[in-house]
Amino acid sequence: MIGLGNDIMRDDAIGLRVTRALASHSSLPPSVEVIETGEMGLSLLDVLVDRGWVILVDSVVTSKKPVGYIHRIKGKDVTCYISKNPHNMGLGEVLYFGRELGLSLPNEVVILAMEIRDNNHFGDEMTPKVKAGATRFLDAVLEEVKKCTSMVSQRA
Repeated sequence: MIGLGNDIMRDDAIGLRVTRALASHSSLPPSVEVIETGEMGLSLLDVLVDRGWVILVDSVVTSKKPVGYIHRIKGKDVTCYISKNPHNMGLGEVLYFGRELGLSLPNEVVILAMEIRDNNHFGDEMTPKVKAGATRFLDAVLEEVKKCTSMVSQRA
């Protein structure tokens, strides 16, 4: 499980904070590695390579859902927009380029991302709606971990 975000960009920290809470959660299976990172773009390849499956925990701004809505997206469904600027690479591009480079990327990638509005302002305090949804987000991630670990054990 990889938590993404930026601790000093208000609501963008939700992925990191949920991941931190999960790292010490009593129901987290010991086989689950918990990583948190502020990396983005091609730097994400370093944490994705050589993993069988990954749950990415993050925030997202689509403005199509209310704040606090939890999106569940399979990695294979992430859209890839080839950008001329490598600094603007999203997960779709990262996965595409990793495959093109022949890297050993996860067989399964699931993104759980909470809908936010404020990812452009500095501050260490999340907005009330995002903060209020943190426990529900944590529960959704735990449920996804259970699904993934069950799926992995069935394949073994």
